[in-house]
Amino acid sequence: MPRSNDAPAARSEPRRPTVAVAAALAVGVCLDRALAPPIAVVLAVGGLAIAFSLAAPAARRAAVLLGLVAVGAALHHLQWYAVPETDVSKRVGEEAILARLTGVLAADPREYEDPDRPAWEDPRRSIAEVRCESLLGEEGPVVCSGTVRLYVEGSLAGYGAGDRVRVLGWLGPVRGPRNPGEWDRRAGLRRRGVRGEMSADAGTVELLSEGWNLSAPLDGLRKRCGRQIERLMPERAAAAAKALLLGDRTDLSREDRRRFVASGTMHLLAISGLHVGMLAAFAAVLCRLIGFGPTLTAVACVAVVGAFATLAEFRPPVLRAVLFVLLAALAWWSRRTLDLFNTLCAAVAIVLLITPASLFEAGTQLSFVAVAGLEWGRRVFPTRPHFWPAGPYGLGERLWDGYRLTAGIALWTGPLVAANFGLVTPIGYLLNVLLLPAFGVLLACGFVTLGLLIVAPSLAWGPGVSFGAGLTALLWIVDAAAALPGGHAAVPPPPGWWLAGWYVGLTASLLVPIAAVRTSIGRAALFLGGAGWAMALYLAPGDLPPGSLRVTVLDVGHGSATLIELPDGHTLLYDCGSLSGGERAADAVAAALRARGRTRLDEIVISHADADHFNGLSELLDGAAWSGVAVGGVSFGPNFTASGQTDAAVAFDAAKDWPTAALARGLTRDAGAAVLTILHPQREMKPAESDNARSVVLLIEFAGRRLLLPGDLEGGPQDELAADFINRFGPGLDLLLAPHHGGKRANPQSLAQRLEPKIVAVSGAQHADAEFLRGVYPAADLFLTSEVGAVTVTITPDGAVKTESFLNR
Repeated sequence: MPRSNDAPAARSEPRRPTVAVAAALAVGVCLDRALAPPIAVVLAVGGLAIAFSLAAPAARRAAVLLGLVAVGAALHHLQWYAVPETDVSKRVGEEAILARLTGVLAADPREYEDPDRPAWEDPRRSIAEVRCESLLGEEGPVVCSGTVRLYVEGSLAGYGAGDRVRVLGWLGPVRGPRNPGEWDRRAGLRRRGVRGEMSADAGTVELLSEGWNLSAPLDGLRKRCGRQIERLMPERAAAAAKALLLGDRTDLSREDRRRFVASGTMHLLAISGLHVGMLAAFAAVLCRLIGFGPTLTAVACVAVVGAFATLAEFRPPVLRAVLFVLLAALAWWSRRTLDLFNTLCAAVAIVLLITPASLFEAGTQLSFVAVAGLEWGRRVFPTRPHFWPAGPYGLGERLWDGYRLTAGIALWTGPLVAANFGLVTPIGYLLNVLLLPAFGVLLACGFVTLGLLIVAPSLAWGPGVSFGAGLTALLWIVDAAAALPGGHAAVPPPPGWWLAGWYVGLTASLLVPIAAVRTSIGRAALFLGGAGWAMALYLAPGDLPPGSLRVTVLDVGHGSATLIELPDGHTLLYDCGSLSGGERAADAVAAALRARGRTRLDEIVISHADADHFNGLSELLDGAAWSGVAVGGVSFGPNFTASGQTDAAVAFDAAKDWPTAALARGLTRDAGAAVLTILHPQREMKPAESDNARSVVLLIEFAGRRLLLPGDLEGGPQDELAADFINRFGPGLDLLLAPHHGGKRANPQSLAQRLEPKIVAVSGAQHADAEFLRGVYPAADLFLTSEVGAVTVTITPDGAVKTESFLNR
């Protein structure tokens, strides 16, 4: 007789006291982040809650919850806002200063190679964190505290955790996001207690004395295991193995990261509840086979999981998983029924008590909501229906259970993934259930390999080679899934208000008695509620008024990348390059597309063959392929490769998989109510002409406004362009992208006098001379991306112009 769990449960719902505790702490953390009240106010609220609970016993529960809100706010305030006066962040201003810092290495430096460095330079780069002791800067020697992230050009081989060092370099605050949609690395480091960063050369790092701290032997063990893993398997598999077993993703290439994300399997490489839970299960099975009783088994499971988590550096998702295993072990040892949601909330509460700021970390959020989704899928979706075959050994039933539970996880994690990555991966839903049994065996092999590498390295060859072969097969499957048409797609990130409503609704549904949920009315209510909220997202207006034009000059350092959202809904990119590396420009463009909700880049225009205008093209095209962003085509000026640059030829070849076109003077096309015109260069130019002289100059006319993007045009060709512009259109520009990044030769007084721009945006590094440019364009509003971040100009159909900078928005 087929089983069915859809009948109303006979027993009553379990009590879940930790739900209210976790919710109150989370509310306190959110209130403190949003309002930043003085700590005295938070403590006063906590004191009032205690007094109220003593004076009015009938309202004690409400008072306790209010007290927990105050506790969450106070703990978050101490982690996020409370900074001692001696902290290094108090010693430096907004600009980097040349300083000599003395401190202690918090952990072994991490080393990697920079592929963008020229062949004659040392490609090695090192990253370390230094606990500050003293600082010698512009104001003389001072005592300081806090932690600084140190970036070193060169190798720090021979340095280790606990070593006392002195560093001469440029010290400043951690740089925050400067473009729409960029990851806030300042907040990420701030959660780790890092509030400053320093750049230096390896030759300016001086070892004062060797030292030791608790992390030193662990760092040494990680390095030893990592080196041995590299000997046991191919390079790609070794990078995946170190991510899987040690939490070290340093050697994992950008391409592999993208493939795992596109295939919906990135969670397999991020040490979290799946890995810790499987390790606990393996340990429990082994203990039972040996003959351990419940007490010894529970202790052994917790010990093994704790040791693994210590090796993986106790990251927040790992901490949550360890807490979950600990609570589960206690429940099993005491023979109490384990309620998944109540245990999850207990783990949430403990994490918030230890690291309250981790509530705002995407990895922590995803790890918690994934477990909630597992419980939600179990409660809501029906068990195997009669028409679904049970299969041999119950495989059909297990497959159905796997997909219904995975559906719950997808509904809980999908919106967060879309919000953080702008991506949905239907292939992941189909693939993960099929992969899970094999991945469990592979992970068991990995844990055996890791254990042998620690205690008996000579015996690790067999399991290690088998583990490497399994990882190679996994990578092949991931590659195929990521490349599958329709397997992943870019989506606009849902807004914050929608996410809040979605998760409030899902959480509320977990509190509904299971007997009410597993009825036709209960499931219909959930379906209609979810569908209605999804419809609200679909009908919600975007942030750009219909029919408007928006131009965003991105901050890519000394380089150029301008995103143009046209009135007809198409998107155009003018240039993609940076002297700081092509990845910086490509990442800024990808983040801006995601933030703007754009899933298609209809055309990329590369103005000319200077690296700071095109070196991000290949990276952008590769990233678009894996992120689901469609690219319509790439356009270059005539004779783009005429100068013979190898990098230009590589970029030109990379674009051949997409439709390409050559742009020259006289080409015009409509984009809704906007008109785009190419003013320069001529289709035929002398071979001796410089790349700058070949710059594609783009004019955009819309709602009586004119915007000019001239690339690096300067000198005689620029004079000819300005004269021709006045003859054809007359004086007056609403936006001018300063030629050649605001360089003095490319921005003469005559250009300003002829064109009379109202807004001038300068895409350049900090060495752009702001005072000089203000003298050249005295009547214009001047915006330097090096000062204000990305610059956005929006023009509505009625001709209204709005200008805002990212850092001053």
